[in-house]
Amino acid sequence: MKKTGSSTGRLFRKSGRVPGEIPMREEASWWLKVAEKDMGRAELMFEVGDYEACVFWSQQVVEFSLKALMLALGFSPPKTHNLIELYERVRDVLGPLDESLLSELTPYYSASRYPNVFSGVPEVHEKTAERFLRLAKEVLMRVERLMEESP
Repeated sequence: MKKTGSSTGRLFRKSGRVPGEIPMREEASWWLKVAEKDMGRAELMFEVGDYEACVFWSQQVVEFSLKALMLALGFSPPKTHNLIELYERVRDVLGPLDESLLSELTPYYSASRYPNVFSGVPEVHEKTAERFLRLAKEVLMRVERLMEESP
């Protein structure tokens, strides 16, 4: 697997940030911790049958995991919720993902906050929630593994 980083091959590298700023590695761990908490929320919502909430939290897991990886790689993530745009920036490191599923999941960030995105409150079926939950687990697991591999 191709890794971006210093000449030692480490995933984390110097960011060139101004002294006194929060190191990227520390900030990356914050984003990953939120993604892990959101994974618990997504799983809980699936268990209680709130599939709309499950999908929202699954989207957040993927978004925050990808942003954590970007920070770990030494660059700031863009201010977007578009999972395809985020994934394109880390594809070489993260490996292949189902891009059609990422694209399908992206609007659920807005749908839970703005009912006009789907012209009303979306109804999410169990199988749909299950697919997105699996994707969120896969992305989180890969990012955790990559970040653990690096000292």
